[in-house]
Amino acid sequence: GPNINATTTFDETTYSLQVPVDRIKQFYADWYRPDLMAVIAVGDFQVPAVEQAIRQHFAGIPKPASAKPRPAYDVPDVPGTRFAIATDPEARSTSITIRTRTRASDQSTVGGYRSLLIDRLATGMLSARLAEAASQAGSPFLAANAIRGPFVRAADAVTLNAAVPENGLDRGLLALAVESTRIMQFGLTEGELDRQKTLTMRGLERVMAEKQNRQSSQLAAEYARNFLVAEPYPGLEAEAELTRRFLPGIALSEVDAVVKAWLGAPDRVVAITAPQKASVPRPDPERLAAVMKSAGLVKIKPYVFRPGADALLTSVPTGGSVVSTAAKDGGVTELMLSNGVKVVLKPTTFKEDEVVFSAISRGGTSLASDADLIPAVSAAQVVNTMGYGRFSSAALQRALTGKVAVVRPVIGLYETAITGGSSAKDLETLFELIYLMFTEPRRDPVIFKAFQSSIRSAAANASASPELAFRQTLASTLAQGHPRATVSLETAVDQMDMDRSLAFYKARLADASGFTFVFVGSFNADALTPLAAKYLGALPADRHQETWRDVGIRAPPAVVEKTVRKGTETGARTAIVFTGPLANSRAAAVPLTFMANVLQTRLRNALREELSGTYNVTVSTRAQTVPNNEYVVSLEFGADPARVNALVTRLFGEIAKFRDDGPTPQEVSDVQERLLRDLETQMRQNAWVLSQLVQIYQFNEPTSMLAEAPARVRAVTAANVRDIARTTLDTSRYVRVTLLPESRPGR
Repeated sequence: GPNINATTTFDETTYSLQVPVDRIKQFYADWYRPDLMAVIAVGDFQVPAVEQAIRQHFAGIPKPASAKPRPAYDVPDVPGTRFAIATDPEARSTSITIRTRTRASDQSTVGGYRSLLIDRLATGMLSARLAEAASQAGSPFLAANAIRGPFVRAADAVTLNAAVPENGLDRGLLALAVESTRIMQFGLTEGELDRQKTLTMRGLERVMAEKQNRQSSQLAAEYARNFLVAEPYPGLEAEAELTRRFLPGIALSEVDAVVKAWLGAPDRVVAITAPQKASVPRPDPERLAAVMKSAGLVKIKPYVFRPGADALLTSVPTGGSVVSTAAKDGGVTELMLSNGVKVVLKPTTFKEDEVVFSAISRGGTSLASDADLIPAVSAAQVVNTMGYGRFSSAALQRALTGKVAVVRPVIGLYETAITGGSSAKDLETLFELIYLMFTEPRRDPVIFKAFQSSIRSAAANASASPELAFRQTLASTLAQGHPRATVSLETAVDQMDMDRSLAFYKARLADASGFTFVFVGSFNADALTPLAAKYLGALPADRHQETWRDVGIRAPPAVVEKTVRKGTETGARTAIVFTGPLANSRAAAVPLTFMANVLQTRLRNALREELSGTYNVTVSTRAQTVPNNEYVVSLEFGADPARVNALVTRLFGEIAKFRDDGPTPQEVSDVQERLLRDLETQMRQNAWVLSQLVQIYQFNEPTSMLAEAPARVRAVTAANVRDIARTTLDTSRYVRVTLLPESRPGR
């Protein structure tokens, strides 16, 4: 047609816009032209072949005879504070952004690079100050940070961001204004600057250690920025040398001046996003302005810098010993420690400064009683928030300044895991953190109450989310309403209990002999072994070997269809999930992946390309062994509500064809080529190797399976995929859930 119509709704007012198609075409002709374009290719390829392909596809694009000049616009100052307020019935959180503009970064000179370092220090220190304020008990912030980045071509923007409770807008805005005023009055501190310099140098060390392993996407993005905004790329070595040259000499007064210029800028925008509901008054600009002004009436004390502690552990563990060592296929070494802990080591050379690990034990929340379910589900989050040993979570971060090490607990339905990683030079710190996490979970009622309040704030608007209602209905239907399948802290926040969470956490980590620790990365096995004996060998272990409990979650054995009406968006979303028993589900995982790839392509061609009924269709599969061998095949797409049923009919038609005939040999070959190409990259990533080894040890499989992944992909045939489709795409048992907008009068 001659026009394109667009409508949008803002605060229940609908705005319509009619754009002539010719204007859109003219815009394309004006600006999508070869003299404004660049083609960037980075990767493992033969340069002549790629250059020839680029010339073949791009050289023939005609350059316009009279190219329209591309103007450069400045952004004029608009003194004062302006407010932008957006409320939405489906919004799940309240946030505040205070934005000021500053000059665009100039990296074209050596002096400009030094100024960029000052800006980075200033941003890091300002963000750390806000994050620390958010971590305090009783903080008005759920989270807070600062960011400096590109705004428009001629200017950058500095933003202070804070997430606040539903009724905490005034308090949160006042706190942001007070923190800004505190810095304007007293400035930053030498301790903060030293900490940020330490973090900068540590980051530089890691980047330089991995300079030969940079991802192609990182390099391509750097070249793109050079083309688009003239960002120089002198090379990592040159940037590192400039950083080492300038960083020590940057004075606090220089950083102070930059931050005060940002915070004191005369041109400011305060943006508020919040839920739209009767129980919460709509933010009022005059009231917000008065709140910000009142910061000047608050008696503000100078910030006190709190350095990190010197040592994580108050006493060094005695340690255990290695009772056996076994060399396994694939360069894997298996250690058995004197307390029954099994340690698996796989040194790699993929990256120069990365060690990742995971420790898995059977059990999880399946072992919790019904009465303790919510404390069990929240246990890992609660404990990790309260901290370990003498450290709250915020204090622990300060103690780790300059070190690269992280450890986190995860308690799932059927397993308990401890995961994380470190740099190679911080391996001992990593082991200290693991030891702390097992032996000294911290009890802190003040932090627990603050964490519970943050969950309660999130829960206040959870019921307004159509996506959440859709996901919860799907999960509940797939589990036939089993209460453990749809546990949500947001809907059960008042059932949280600090002491019961702490007790459940301690029980899951009471027997370290039930864990298998797998380490992968840039370490020497001989150097890591003594650390494992010292710290992991000292963990408590009573060797009772707990395991998971089948809690009885089962998918429906027939067809179940449900409709969820929620929200005002005009689109619909449909999920169709097939489930059922599957013998030898581990072996079926690869054919299932082939099936998902081929079926997704067919459905995209049918529903998107042929019928223009959806933007995308996703197909995902899962083969699980706990609590029993089952398959899950999920299909999902979005569409116009009026077309959903017709698209579902076509979808099932495509499934019937697929079940009858299976894929073509060419379709299988295409998927094989793609998966093998992906594997070539994945097999050189520590995270992938770690995940594979964890599964191998979970299922008592040989470590030789690490190297056999490509062979398993090459072994799949069209008949294999057809057979798995006939088993899993069972149209007599599936769940279908469709999300539609709420019915409104007159609609």
